[in-house]
Amino acid sequence: MTEIIIRYAMMDDFPRIKLLLQRCHLVTDGLFEPGTQCWLIEEYGKQAIVGIAAIELGDNAGLLRSVGVDPVFRRQGLGAALTNTAFEGCRMAGRHVIYCFSTGAGAYWQRFGFREVPVNEVINALPESPQVNQFGRIGWLPAEIAWRKDL
Repeated sequence: MTEIIIRYAMMDDFPRIKLLLQRCHLVTDGLFEPGTQCWLIEEYGKQAIVGIAAIELGDNAGLLRSVGVDPVFRRQGLGAALTNTAFEGCRMAGRHVIYCFSTGAGAYWQRFGFREVPVNEVINALPESPQVNQFGRIGWLPAEIAWRKDL
């Protein structure tokens, strides 16, 4: 396994993060909005970002979003490491519930203890969330599947 570093993302990382998210076919809008925390994985000694995870913090809950690992680096536990880092970030921010949207990776999220919930639960818990608002604007919410994990 390649030696990696997990660190908090900074604004100047955004162009490289955007490229990774595009390779992973994930949404980039709203990623650096106020209240969003973002972590990344870099190869040690290189400038390549190979993984990303973010949470949007609401008053009482968080929304896990933009979890992606470069296809070349998958199956090494990097996604799990980032996800667990995001869980810890959510707990450290005083939130004890975390949600995510996922229409195609439910089995993956269930391995972390997520359970499916109605989309309206996420909307009600995180009404100011950039991703909730974006998905509402572009009409994706009716087709989304929502997941919840109690931390």
